[in-house]
Amino acid sequence: MDLTSLEIILAPFFAGYTKYAVGIGIFVAAIIGAYIIVLIMKLLAHVASKTKTQLDDILIEASATPIKLVAIMLGAYFSINYLSPNLEIMGVSFASIFYIVMIFFSAYLVTKVLKAGLRWYSEEVAPKTTTSLDEHILPIFSKIIVVFIYIIALILVLHKLGIEVTPILAGLGVAGIAIALALQPMLSNLFSGFSLISDRPIKVGDFIKLSTGEDGYVEEIGWRSVRMRTLGGNLVTVPNNKIADSIITNYSMPEKPTTAVIEMGVAYGSDLDKVERVLLKTVKAVIGKSDGGIMDFEPLIRFTQFADNQITVKIVFKVEDYVKQFKIKSDMIKEIHKTFGKEKIEIPFPQRVVWMKRR
Repeated sequence: MDLTSLEIILAPFFAGYTKYAVGIGIFVAAIIGAYIIVLIMKLLAHVASKTKTQLDDILIEASATPIKLVAIMLGAYFSINYLSPNLEIMGVSFASIFYIVMIFFSAYLVTKVLKAGLRWYSEEVAPKTTTSLDEHILPIFSKIIVVFIYIIALILVLHKLGIEVTPILAGLGVAGIAIALALQPMLSNLFSGFSLISDRPIKVGDFIKLSTGEDGYVEEIGWRSVRMRTLGGNLVTVPNNKIADSIITNYSMPEKPTTAVIEMGVAYGSDLDKVERVLLKTVKAVIGKSDGGIMDFEPLIRFTQFADNQITVKIVFKVEDYVKQFKIKSDMIKEIHKTFGKEKIEIPFPQRVVWMKRR
């Protein structure tokens, strides 16, 4: 049924005011439709509340009111347009004004839903990550996206009003380049931070060493820098772009247990079988009473080369994490030195033997 047929039906009841009755009826129908939408959204919210994630709840809550307002605004538009199809306000057609209002309202709706999604991420996902980088970036990202959406809305409005937008876009492009150049170091660190999140070469709690020499426990991964706590207790702050460009040795990945090595030498006159037995027994004894030694791994004793004044031997064993090896190594060296003294095994020091030939 079209509106003309509706006028004919209502004419006997609203003599002389039929058109106004239809216009008001359109608006009232829109209001009723809006509240029906609200009722449907509430039912959806009730269903969403039973799901494991809060994302659907947040999105429904954020979009319910704007969708209701859109329905009412559409009702008002069709009602006014029906009553006065050629209505103008200050020389601008009512249809154009409504178009402009709907553009900005659509921008508002999109930003509201987007913020709701980001709020869900910050409340439900971000706390489960091992970095605080997303907590720092999300507010900045949210503001940038909101500004971008409203700029697009403004460009569409200006285009509708017949204003040339090409010079404005060119100006925005030049301004964007200038801002990007001015903020290049900060943007470099920001995008390097994104890389750290996606690639995940390090996480909070890892013990790492950079190719530039810095090492320590990762305490925080921020939007601009990574903070490391050295074994000496000092806090080292490294920009994200330096981390991204550096070769990283992560002693905590893929697992914390790591291999430790001690290299030493014995005199050429030593009984190497005896040296091997004594070392193996001593190493096992130290690991057994140490904090962090791994007994499941059989220590390796390997003679590696004939050096200038010694036969070089390497001792290989495993520890629970990279840092614990230092105390174990210290205890092991003391015990080996003491045991070799008792067993009469010589640990040579650098020396040069000169033979004098008699004539």
